[in-house]
Amino acid sequence: MEKVLLGHLQQQTLNVSTTEAEDPELAKAKETLRQIQADKAEARRLRAEDLLSLAEFAREIKRLEAKEELTRERVSALSTTPVRASSTAMRIVRDWGNYTVDMKRQEIERSIEAVVIKPAGKGGSQRGIFRPELIEIVWKC
Repeated sequence: MEKVLLGHLQQQTLNVSTTEAEDPELAKAKETLRQIQADKAEARRLRAEDLLSLAEFAREIKRLEAKEELTRERVSALSTTPVRASSTAMRIVRDWGNYTVDMKRQEIERSIEAVVIKPAGKGGSQRGIFRPELIEIVWKC
């Protein structure tokens, strides 16, 4: 069980950079920020050309800045989450040898959602034989 858990945690640390780059929510939030900047520039241009009243300009800029603040918070949260998960996984892998049995048990319980044992089928020849391919571990994300 230890080897499986440590392998999973090491894989988690390796996947952080690719997950961060491939995260569609993060990419969408960054694109939204770019669109907000473009909308603000457009509002400024319309105001400079006197096509937008001062009151309309103020309302639009206020709305865009509020949306920008929320989106920046979302980008920040999406950007830092994988790093925290990775640093925790790296710490566990690094310190695993120094953990007590109780500490190891606690980390295993935190990491595993369920252990599914698939049916082995009927037959006396299969009785008493351990078949690891019939065991599936469901990890917590």
